[in-house]
Amino acid sequence: MTRYCKKCTETKPLDTFPEYKPGCRRHVCYTCFYANTRDWVESNRDHSKTWHREYKQKLRETDIGFRDYERKVHRKSTYSLSVEEFDIMAKDQNGCCAICLDFLAKPEIDHCHSSGKVRGLLCHRCNSIVGQYEANRLKDKVIPVSLIEKYLGLSPKE
Repeated sequence: MTRYCKKCTETKPLDTFPEYKPGCRRHVCYTCFYANTRDWVESNRDHSKTWHREYKQKLRETDIGFRDYERKVHRKSTYSLSVEEFDIMAKDQNGCCAICLDFLAKPEIDHCHSSGKVRGLLCHRCNSIVGQYEANRLKDKVIPVSLIEKYLGLSPKE
């Protein structure tokens, strides 16, 4: 089946028209629909940002599961890590940080910034330390632990 697009005036296959409710399709094709949406957002950027910010805040206040949803979407889009893969990783580590072995209340995903490869789950403290270490190593500026202990006034462990 085909349909006529009112915007670009072309006849296209039916599956190239967005469905706005089950069984009902728009009269503009996906290409025109998204171009129109993009144009509207660009011309109404402040209104659009405010609306989205308020909408997300409202969802956060009313729906506890929304934060979990946001986390899952972030994990998938940033690390290509599905819920199942994340759960397996947490189970393999017995719910503990891969470095200090403390219980993970809020696990953070450790990954290589150059390759994007996920290495494991860490607590916030260990993830911060690893991140600082990598950042300094890339600058060829590794600071020996003895210098840090000296600065803090701690005696080195024997």
